[in-house]
Amino acid sequence: MRNTKIIFLREYLERVRTKAFIITTLLTPLIFAVILGLPILLATRGGNQSQKVVVAQAAGQTSVVPLLRSRLERRPQSPRPDLQRNTGISIPGFEFQPVEVAAGHESETRERLISEVRAGRLDGCLWLEGDPTAGGRIEYNGRNVTDMIALRTLEQAVSSAVVQLRLVSRGVPADDVERLVKPVQMRTVRVIDKGVREERGITFIVSFFFLMVLYMTLMLYGVAVMRSVIEEKTSRVFEVLLSSVKPMELLAGKILGVAAVGLTQYAVWILMALVAGGGMIGSLRTQMGEINVPGSLLFYFALFFLLGYLLYSTMFAALGAVVNSEQEAQQLQMTVMWFLIIPMLVAQLVIRAPNSTAAVVLSLIPFFTPMLMFLRINLITPPAWQVALSIALLLATNFAVLWLSARIYRVGILMYGKRPTLPELVRWVRAA
Repeated sequence: MRNTKIIFLREYLERVRTKAFIITTLLTPLIFAVILGLPILLATRGGNQSQKVVVAQAAGQTSVVPLLRSRLERRPQSPRPDLQRNTGISIPGFEFQPVEVAAGHESETRERLISEVRAGRLDGCLWLEGDPTAGGRIEYNGRNVTDMIALRTLEQAVSSAVVQLRLVSRGVPADDVERLVKPVQMRTVRVIDKGVREERGITFIVSFFFLMVLYMTLMLYGVAVMRSVIEEKTSRVFEVLLSSVKPMELLAGKILGVAAVGLTQYAVWILMALVAGGGMIGSLRTQMGEINVPGSLLFYFALFFLLGYLLYSTMFAALGAVVNSEQEAQQLQMTVMWFLIIPMLVAQLVIRAPNSTAAVVLSLIPFFTPMLMFLRINLITPPAWQVALSIALLLATNFAVLWLSARIYRVGILMYGKRPTLPELVRWVRAA
């Protein structure tokens, strides 16, 4: 135990004193703030420039331009104030210009309008082929078709305008149509243990944030353990250390030391968030509603971080013991990395249906549990037996992986030259 403590302090102090630790500790919150805050800022502040769009219809048909203008054209006040107020997203403005297409001149007119768009004099051309109230084809030609907010807004406005024309053509009074086709505003209210709370996406943001933190820290600290093993192995420091320290003591001290470094970074980040995060949190509350991170969520985050870190760090330590250089480690580390990547790939499935059979099964697989079970707890608290079972399976897997990794580590740290094959690793594990 005394030797483990010495190794632990050595690993911890060596890392927290480095410039890399100080820089990453200070810059990581800034990077996350940019990743999470910049899209929200751009969504809430963007869309101030109106788009010039021509609406081409056959001559003699009822024009949809007045209806589109009433819905989307830029005015001194923001268009669709209800939508902007509920989502926080700045809805793009449009300036519509009608164009009547004479019979027999469709191709010529279309090419001319597309040329105008290509030359930059127009942002887009909305082409209505046939009678839109009778199912005619509607097509948008634009220079920029990657702005999903603008395109979706335009599509909804066109659909609403066509529905209004259909109702008028069937005898519905024009004064009643606007009221009949008015969109319904639906509040999103989350049912929680202590009551209900209005929510506008904050659960997704919090879940995504914690999931990314878990993913990044489990990966970075696991790789840090592996590199530490490789560095000491290639410098032959192990040969000196093992004269007075048992392999298991060395492995335990190294893993615990790096874990303490990670917890230190978390403590600094939490302190920074409390001191400097008030402005950003206030902005998020304005846009997304009340932000509430319960203490139980922080408890589960710390629990799954520690258990996940112990699991992956022992695997990375064993990997570092069997390779002879950083290049070999980079070739083999994907065998461990995939256990971290797969939960990220299936996270969307869990977010959409946290209590589905697939989500439950995946979250109970110990290698995926630290991220997926924590994600489920944040979204919809699973039954207590599922949480308890996942923790029990994760603990059992930790012990099994620690036992295997310790045996591989004990032999591998003194092996140089040729990388061991799978049968040789099996013999290392079986060795007394």
